[in-house]
Amino acid sequence: MVEIVLPVYNEAGKLEANLRRLAAHLDALGRPWRMVAVNDGSRDDTFAVASALPADVFDVQALSLSRNFGKEAAL
Repeated sequence: MVEIVLPVYNEAGKLEANLRRLAAHLDALGRPWRMVAVNDGSRDDTFAVASALPADVFDVQALSLSRNFGKEAAL
C-alpha cells in the first residue's frame, strides 16, 4: 500500500483539484493507496474541504492541528 502524508495550509480553493490529480497518478500505479491530509492551522476552510472529499474518489483521512506548527510537525 502507498501511504502519503500531506501537510496542507490555506489550500481550500485548490485542494480538491490537486488531490484529484494526485489520485489519478496513484491509481495508475495499480496499487492501493491512502492519504492523510494534515491541516496545519489553516485560516480558511481547508479542513472542511479535506473532510468533505467524496469517499468514492478518495481514501483520505483529514486531521487538523490547533495552530500552524510548520510542515515538519505536520509530517
